[in-house]
Amino acid sequence: ETCMKRVTCLAMGWLMLSAAALTAATTPAAPVQKFYGKIISVEQTQRSVTVKNKKRQLEQTFTWDQDTAFLFNKNPIPASDLKTGQFLVISYVADQGINRATRIQVRTPFKKNASQKSNE
Repeated sequence: ETCMKRVTCLAMGWLMLSAAALTAATTPAAPVQKFYGKIISVEQTQRSVTVKNKKRQLEQTFTWDQDTAFLFNKNPIPASDLKTGQFLVISYVADQGINRATRIQVRTPFKKNASQKSNE
């Protein structure tokens, strides 16, 4: 009898997990996108950063929240370390016209050598 109860509990648990996974799968979250560029302005009080991608001539503003990860060359940093002129890679989700950053990586700009340019 104890074994039967255990099997029934396991089966019920599995069914509940499956139902939760199915529900999550049917309501797709917005895809995470990436944006590369240089900081042209930072608004710490509004938790936003405006970045320009020179190559694509595109400027975008991103907001962050308490869940946003800030990194400098893979090491965690505070949001207050963001400065105009820094190069960023931003992972974000576009939600109802707002670009919400999930991860902001400050990168040291790397120079392309001649062999890389010829491959583009």
